Amino acid sequence: RRPPRSTLSSSSAASDVYKRQVQFLSNSTEWDEQTGSGCILEHVDLKDASVTADSGPKISNCSVLGIYVNGPAVISGNTLQFLHIDGSAVIKNNVITGTRPESVRITGGSPLLLNNDIACRISVRGMGSPVISHNTLGDGIYLDNNGHIEIVGNFINSASYSDTMPNSIDNDPNYRTVHVDRASYVTLSGNTITGNGNQIGISFGGGVYSLVNNTISNCKTAVLANYCNLTIEENTIINNQIGICIQFVERTFASTSNISPMTVRYNVIT
Repeated sequence: RRPPRSTLSSSSAASDVYKRQVQFLSNSTEWDEQTGSGCILEHVDLKDASVTADSGPKISNCSVLGIYVNGPAVISGNTLQFLHIDGSAVIKNNVITGTRPESVRITGGSPLLLNNDIACRISVRGMGSPVISHNTLGDGIYLDNNGHIEIVGNFINSASYSDTMPNSIDNDPNYRTVHVDRASYVTLSGNTITGNGNQIGISFGGGVYSLVNNTISNCKTAVLANYCNLTIEENTIINNQIGICIQFVERTFASTSNISPMTVRYNVIT
């Protein structure tokens, strides 16, 4: 069915890639899964066009250049090159093929990313509380966020991009497969994190973090902690040059609690 309030128009983007755009306006009728009513776009070939969802449509089983999500949309079963999220959307069962860093970008809201296959590096910035669960992430993840981020049950692989040296080549030692940079609160549990032998698996700095029941392997340093309140518990840390490296521990957290700001216990490190 054609969405009741959507427009097909020329895009204002400078690049020739963005030639056409489908837009769901903010006053579009949100999709209701129970009644099967509202705005929906499905089984459409839009590989040369982007879609902007300023409301809550369902975009399903389409081939799309990219999607900008600014509301509670449902994005399911699509193939696309980029995805920018600033809303509490459900993003599930998509294949995102773009390989440029931050082709998937979360800047706000509380979206759920579930069972997606994502080739690029994900970035989470700004405010919000996203849940990133049971995805395959081909190029790691960068976190700089003032909310509560949950990263659960993902397969997270290493690639060539470095957050500190954007033009770096593969095997750059500054590269962090999971780079937690000044995020407020992050939970990582049940993930499998694999490096390429010469990089950092997970880097933490400046927040309150929980690393529980993950498997981290084939990294130069599996876990690097710097100025943070961190719990490392029941992880399997194997085949790394260095298991856990603690550079600095922020003691200000301990002034209001009897719990140490750094807890490391019940891990298997080989």
